[in-house]
Parts: sequence; C-alpha cells; structure tokens
Amino acid sequence: MNPIDQVRRHGGFVRGCLRELGILMPVVCGVVFCNSNSIIGKVNARDVLVFQVTGLRYKIERLFTQFSKSVIDVSQMHFIAEKLNTR
Repeated sequence: MNPIDQVRRHGGFVRGCLRELGILMPVVCGVVFCNSNSIIGKVNARDVLVFQVTGLRYKIERLFTQFSKSVIDVSQMHFIAEKLNTR
C-alpha cells in the first residue's frame, strides 16, 4: 500500500469529519520515515509532506509559522477529539 495515498485518504476523512462539525481549519498530511537509513527519492506529492523523522522539528516549526493564527480554542480541540474518537 502506498503511504502517500493512504495519508491522503486519512486527511480526506478528517476534513470530512471537521466539515460535518462545521469547523473550517487546515489539515496537513505527512508521511514521516522513522528509519534514518531510508532513502526518499523524488516524490510527486505537493499536497503531502514527506520527510525523515530527523526533520520533524523543522517541519513542525514551519507549520507553526505558516499557521500562526489560532482557528480553534482548547475546548473546541477537545470536542473534536471526542467526536473523532467515537467514530
């Protein structure tokens, strides 16, 4: 199974769940390779982040910079988590 296709499906599922709850917020999909010996070749996926775990901190920092404005508060985040857990 292709991990990029799989994470796209998961992202679509999460987007659909959020839409059903009336919440509009970005959903960023990514594939993280944990084996530092993995060689990531050319990936044709502009909509999915693909990187090794050693780059995780950098990617998270970039996402915080890109999405610096809060879209939901903590209580909404807990509400979303509760709804996703019941699916």
